[in-house]
Amino acid sequence: MEQYKPAQYFRAVAVFASRSCDPGVPHQYQLFERSEVAESIPLLTRVYLDELSPPANLSLGLGMVRLVVEDEDTAVSEARQLIQQAQRSIADEAFKEKVVGLIETIVVYKLQELTRRYLWDSA
Repeated sequence: MEQYKPAQYFRAVAVFASRSCDPGVPHQYQLFERSEVAESIPLLTRVYLDELSPPANLSLGLGMVRLVVEDEDTAVSEARQLIQQAQRSIADEAFKEKVVGLIETIVVYKLQELTRRYLWDSA
Protein backbone atom coordinates (compact mmCIF):
# COMPACT_ATOMS: atom_id res chain seq x y z
CA MET A 1 0.00 0.00 0.00
CA GLU A 2 2.94 2.32 0.53
CA GLN A 3 4.25 1.81 -3.01
CA TYR A 4 1.07 2.78 -4.85
CA LYS A 5 -0.62 6.08 -4.19
CA PRO A 6 -3.93 6.14 -6.10
CA ALA A 7 -5.41 9.43 -7.24
CA GLN A 8 -9.00 8.28 -6.61
CA TYR A 9 -10.86 6.17 -4.07
CA PHE A 10 -10.11 2.48 -4.02
CA ARG A 11 -11.03 -0.79 -2.32
CA ALA A 12 -8.48 -3.29 -1.13
CA VAL A 13 -8.94 -7.04 -0.83
CA ALA A 14 -6.54 -9.06 1.31
CA VAL A 15 -6.57 -12.79 0.52
CA PHE A 16 -5.38 -15.32 3.11
CA ALA A 17 -5.36 -19.12 3.10
CA SER A 18 -7.03 -19.05 6.54
CA ARG A 19 -7.70 -16.71 9.45
CA SER A 20 -4.59 -18.01 11.20
CA CYS A 21 -2.48 -16.58 8.34
CA ASP A 22 -3.94 -13.08 8.78
CA PRO A 23 -1.35 -10.92 10.58
CA GLY A 24 -3.92 -8.20 11.22
CA VAL A 25 -4.09 -4.71 9.79
CA PRO A 26 -1.09 -2.49 10.53
CA HIS A 27 -1.99 0.46 12.74
CA GLN A 28 -1.56 3.04 9.96
CA TYR A 29 -4.14 1.21 7.78
CA GLN A 30 -6.82 0.42 10.38
CA LEU A 31 -8.76 3.44 9.18
CA PHE A 32 -9.40 1.59 5.89
CA GLU A 33 -10.94 -1.29 7.79
CA ARG A 34 -13.44 1.02 9.47
CA SER A 35 -13.92 3.55 6.67
CA GLU A 36 -16.86 3.16 4.37
CA VAL A 37 -17.90 4.59 1.03
CA ALA A 38 -21.33 4.66 -0.60
CA GLU A 39 -23.65 1.73 0.19
CA SER A 40 -21.70 0.89 3.37
CA ILE A 41 -18.90 -0.96 1.58
CA PRO A 42 -15.70 -1.23 3.66
CA LEU A 43 -12.54 -0.05 1.93
CA LEU A 44 -10.69 -3.15 3.10
CA THR A 45 -12.14 -6.62 2.73
CA ARG A 46 -10.45 -9.80 3.96
CA VAL A 47 -11.06 -13.12 2.20
CA TYR A 48 -10.18 -16.44 3.85
CA LEU A 49 -9.95 -19.11 1.17
CA ASP A 50 -10.74 -21.98 3.52
CA GLU A 51 -14.04 -20.29 4.46
CA LEU A 52 -15.37 -19.81 0.94
CA SER A 53 -18.41 -21.75 -0.16
CA PRO A 54 -17.90 -25.16 -1.78
CA PRO A 55 -16.11 -24.91 -5.15
CA ALA A 56 -19.23 -25.90 -7.10
CA ASN A 57 -20.79 -22.59 -6.06
CA LEU A 58 -17.72 -20.45 -6.75
CA SER A 59 -16.82 -18.57 -9.88
CA LEU A 60 -14.12 -20.18 -11.98
CA GLY A 61 -11.58 -17.56 -10.83
CA LEU A 62 -12.28 -17.98 -7.12
CA GLY A 63 -12.30 -21.74 -7.51
CA MET A 64 -8.81 -21.56 -9.01
CA VAL A 65 -7.56 -19.41 -6.14
CA ARG A 66 -9.11 -21.75 -3.61
CA LEU A 67 -7.43 -24.70 -5.32
CA VAL A 68 -4.10 -23.34 -4.07
CA VAL A 69 -5.09 -24.10 -0.45
CA GLU A 70 -7.23 -27.17 -1.13
CA ASP A 71 -6.33 -30.36 0.77
CA GLU A 72 -4.22 -32.81 -1.22
CA ASP A 73 -6.97 -35.41 -0.84
CA THR A 74 -9.50 -33.30 -2.73
CA ALA A 75 -7.28 -31.13 -4.96
CA VAL A 76 -7.39 -33.46 -7.97
CA SER A 77 -11.17 -33.85 -7.95
CA GLU A 78 -11.64 -30.08 -7.49
CA ALA A 79 -9.20 -29.42 -10.34
CA ARG A 80 -11.16 -31.76 -12.60
CA GLN A 81 -14.38 -29.93 -11.77
CA LEU A 82 -12.72 -26.57 -12.51
CA ILE A 83 -11.39 -27.89 -15.83
CA GLN A 84 -14.88 -29.07 -16.79
CA GLN A 85 -16.30 -25.69 -15.74
CA ALA A 86 -13.69 -23.90 -17.88
CA GLN A 87 -14.46 -26.12 -20.88
CA ARG A 88 -18.18 -25.39 -20.54
CA SER A 89 -18.02 -21.68 -19.84
CA ILE A 90 -15.12 -20.29 -21.89
CA ALA A 91 -15.78 -19.84 -25.60
CA ASP A 92 -12.36 -18.51 -26.64
CA GLU A 93 -10.25 -21.63 -27.27
CA ALA A 94 -6.88 -19.93 -26.68
CA PHE A 95 -8.02 -18.46 -23.36
CA LYS A 96 -9.63 -21.76 -22.36
CA GLU A 97 -6.32 -23.53 -23.00
CA LYS A 98 -4.50 -21.03 -20.78
CA VAL A 99 -7.02 -21.42 -17.94
CA VAL A 100 -6.85 -25.22 -18.09
CA GLY A 101 -3.06 -25.01 -18.17
CA LEU A 102 -3.06 -22.81 -15.07
CA ILE A 103 -5.33 -25.23 -13.21
CA GLU A 104 -3.04 -28.11 -14.15
CA THR A 105 0.02 -26.13 -13.04
CA ILE A 106 -1.51 -25.37 -9.65
CA VAL A 107 -2.14 -29.08 -9.06
CA VAL A 108 1.27 -30.15 -10.31
CA TYR A 109 3.02 -27.69 -7.99
CA LYS A 110 0.74 -28.69 -5.14
CA LEU A 111 1.29 -32.41 -5.62
CA GLN A 112 4.86 -32.77 -6.85
CA GLU A 113 4.51 -36.49 -7.63
CA LEU A 114 1.46 -35.86 -9.80
CA THR A 115 1.80 -35.35 -13.54
CA ARG A 116 -0.52 -33.38 -15.79
CA ARG A 117 -1.34 -36.58 -17.62
CA TYR A 118 -2.69 -38.11 -14.38
CA LEU A 119 -5.32 -35.40 -14.23
CA TRP A 120 -6.72 -36.57 -17.56
CA ASP A 121 -6.03 -40.33 -17.34
CA SER A 122 -7.82 -40.78 -14.02
CA ALA A 123 -10.94 -38.85 -15.00
